[in-house]
Amino acid sequence: MPLRDEQGVPLPRRLGAPEPPHPGQDRHGRRALAPGVARRPLPQRLPRARRHPLEDPHHLPAPRDLSEGGDDTVYRTGPVEKYLADAAAGIPAPGGGSVSALAGALGAAMACMAANFTVGKKKFARVEPECRSILERCEAGYRRLLELMDRDVAAYGTVSAAYGMPRDTEEQKAARAAAIQTALKVALAEPLAAFRHCLDLIRSLDRLVEIANPNLISDVGVAAILLEAALRGAKINVEINLASLKDHAFVATTRKEIEDGAAEATRIAASVVQRVYAKMGWPPA
Repeated sequence: MPLRDEQGVPLPRRLGAPEPPHPGQDRHGRRALAPGVARRPLPQRLPRARRHPLEDPHHLPAPRDLSEGGDDTVYRTGPVEKYLADAAAGIPAPGGGSVSALAGALGAAMACMAANFTVGKKKFARVEPECRSILERCEAGYRRLLELMDRDVAAYGTVSAAYGMPRDTEEQKAARAAAIQTALKVALAEPLAAFRHCLDLIRSLDRLVEIANPNLISDVGVAAILLEAALRGAKINVEINLASLKDHAFVATTRKEIEDGAAEATRIAASVVQRVYAKMGWPPA
């Protein structure tokens, strides 16, 4: 019922003021109860579910501008959504080398998880020193791979700058060609380092699968799968740079290293996954 002035004219309600209760109603508009009668409390209103940003392309973070080289970007301390948005966008980096390093870091993290659920448990005291050593190795590995995730992005800027050098004169062409060869080796160094770290971590799984807490055995399997995928991703990024290098001795040595390493990684990872399934009591078909 509106308030009225002395002449009975309804008074305007103050902006934001609640509507006065009608006779027989409380301030919430509910039927008034007799004195001393308790009322159940009003249900709390739940917050509205927010749409996940990735469900709507209009809410994706803006791609990073790489026109300046972008080597000051640090993804490893930022939101994963930003990294994925940039990786999916039509910009040169982060690309396959960076993504492979991230996959390796995720695999190493799963190995750490399995080891962390093993150390400090009386049941696994016999293998504690060995498992702790593997844990330290995997922790160092995933931190290094996260660094390489960013370093690979920065390396692209070096190659891009070399290809952007002037080539109007013969001297400029020669300087540009030399700079490109140097930049390609710089760019190759990051995925090659990731390759080596992934291989080292895969080797550690060969023992971890035998001593880890059996409740975490599937995570050891995930670690093996991710690390092998990361190693192969790093390998193909090494190879794309090798294809443009003219240092034939370096190319031959590096190619042999990654071919031999990939074969070893495949053998160990397959063995780890096979043993994981056996320990789960569910051999794969």
